[in-house]
Amino acid sequence: MPLLHPENISQLIEGAKTGKYKKFAGTNREVFIDKKTGQGYKIFKQDSTWKQLTNADLRINDIYHDPHFYGGKYSRFGSNEIITMRDDRCKGTPQVKVFTFKQIPEALHLRRDEKIPYSVLVMMEQAGFRPFDIKPDNFMKIANAHGGYDYLPIDAKQIGLTRSNSGRSKEVRNFKEQHGPYCYGQRFVDYKR
Repeated sequence: MPLLHPENISQLIEGAKTGKYKKFAGTNREVFIDKKTGQGYKIFKQDSTWKQLTNADLRINDIYHDPHFYGGKYSRFGSNEIITMRDDRCKGTPQVKVFTFKQIPEALHLRRDEKIPYSVLVMMEQAGFRPFDIKPDNFMKIANAHGGYDYLPIDAKQIGLTRSNSGRSKEVRNFKEQHGPYCYGQRFVDYKR
């Protein structure tokens, strides 16, 4: 039976107020995750400069499915998609694109000061992906069999492709040339791991 998604944004907002959804807010987006099913919804804020790039995070599917990224062991979570909902926060309730995803069981948010291992970023580049916006908000971690963690990107707006001339890949390449290999002065990259 196909999953029934909410029809409009206010259902997510009300669901967060009543405890059905966990809600997280970032600079450009709000995220709602159903506490029972783990179904998540990422909605760009109305004034977000990124709201036209709702399909950017579909690159997560490509990363998780790539056999060079943790041997493809997270491929079953690479089933993110885009749906439309009515945005009844605005006049006329226009249709908006909403990014949907499934929360990975046991995945943990990173602390605000936590760093992402450089080896994970190298693995992404070897798989053909060029990450730039490296910060704790853009990754989750999952305990692995070796007593450490696997780090997975959950936001792909600033992940380009190494062999592409698409607009996004060019932008990521330009950012790297202007600001160095990773955003925020590389302060969230752990070069020892």
